[in-house]
Amino acid sequence: MKRVSRRDDGLLVIHNGDVSMVVCIPSRGRAHRVINHPFFALGNVFVAEDEMDEYGRTFAEAKTQPGALVPHNADGSLPRIRNFMLDHKRESDFEMQLDDDYAGMHYLFTLRSAQTRTSDPRRIIDIFTRSYLCASDMGTGLFCYAQTAVPYERHSFSPFRLRGWGMGACMGHLRPDVLRFDENLRVKDDLDLCLQAIAQFKYLWQDMRYWGWCDETGGRTGADTGGLANIRTSDAELRDIRYLQQKYGR
Repeated sequence: MKRVSRRDDGLLVIHNGDVSMVVCIPSRGRAHRVINHPFFALGNVFVAEDEMDEYGRTFAEAKTQPGALVPHNADGSLPRIRNFMLDHKRESDFEMQLDDDYAGMHYLFTLRSAQTRTSDPRRIIDIFTRSYLCASDMGTGLFCYAQTAVPYERHSFSPFRLRGWGMGACMGHLRPDVLRFDENLRVKDDLDLCLQAIAQFKYLWQDMRYWGWCDETGGRTGADTGGLANIRTSDAELRDIRYLQQKYGR
C-alpha cells in the first residue's frame, strides 16, 4: 500500500509498505523540463538559491508544484549538491537521487524486439523498493542500475552485479553516514561512490535488468543547456580520471 507523508522540514516521504524513501531531484536551468519528471509531484526538487525565483515563476505559470522545492547554496559542484541532498535522508530507509532529466525505468531483459519503458511512479517505486531490500539484506550501502541500454553491455546469465559502476542520475543511498560524494570531483563522482561502496562494504547491489532512462533529446539538439552541460568537458573528464587513479592506485 503506497502512501505519501510530509515531514516537519517540508520534504515528502514515499511509503511502500514498511519501506520509506525520499526522492531528491537536483535541477539546474531546467525549470520547464523538470515539470515533466515522473516524480515531480512526489519528489523534492533541489535548486540553487539564485534560481528559486525563476523556478517558482515557471511552476506558477504552469499551475503545478513539486512535492517540495528546496534551496541550496552548493552550486558549482554536483558532488556538493548531492551531499547536501544526502543530508536530507534522515529517518527514511533510503534516499533515491534522480536527475532532472530522468524519465523512467527501461527494462532490458526481454526477448521482445521492443524493450519496455515505464514512467509510472507506482511501478518505479516497486522497482526501487526491491532494490533497496536486496541491498539492505546484503548489508551494503548503495544500489544502482545499468548505465545504458546497449545490448552488449548486459548478459542474461548475469542479471545482477556486486561490483560495477552505476549512474548517479538514478542511484539509491542507504548509508550517507559512510558513503559521501568526493567534492574534489566534478563529473566522475558516481564512479567514485561505487568504488567507495566496494571498498567499504566489499560490494554494492546493481540490478542490470534495468536502466535509469534519461531523456537526452534536448542535449542532442542543443536546446537543453541546463544540468551539467556547462560542466561536463573533456578536460574535466580527464582531470577526474587522473584524480581517481591517484586516489585508488592499482
